[in-house]
Amino acid sequence: MLLFAWKAAVFPRWGSGLLCVAVGVIANHLMLPLKKFSWQSKALMSTGAAIVVAAMIVASGPVRRPFALFRANLSGQSLANEDLRGAYLTGANLTAADLINANLTGANLNDANLTGTTLNGANLTGVDLSEANLSHARLSKAKNLTQKQLAEACGNEQTKLPEGLTLKPCN
Repeated sequence: MLLFAWKAAVFPRWGSGLLCVAVGVIANHLMLPLKKFSWQSKALMSTGAAIVVAAMIVASGPVRRPFALFRANLSGQSLANEDLRGAYLTGANLTAADLINANLTGANLNDANLTGTTLNGANLTGVDLSEANLSHARLSKAKNLTQKQLAEACGNEQTKLPEGLTLKPCN
């Protein structure tokens, strides 16, 4: 079971499928002591339990939880095209990270170090950038970035912003 939980945490896109497998395994183990069922019947019941769980997941959407990466060191990491909606990245070190086309909708980047980070094409809807260091960051093609988000952040003359947006210098 720990292996399934670990894989679901490391590979969030697999979470729903692994949940179905885990339910099937648990159902099978619960039925093992029942002597009146053949192994074929037990396998059929386990498969049925996994199918019921899969149907529930499909009906309600995939299992998804936001990432809690408080003060995580993600410097130089490629997070391009990743779904980081609602991620808790407060105080995270994202120096020179690649976040091209990442979905950061609702993410908390409060006090994060984004020095040299590439955010071109990233969706920044509702992202908290207060006290974020955006020095050398490339945001010129970032989606849904507002002046209000940049009001509490800082950067330098190498920070690339969409036209019309400004940023105070970092001390």
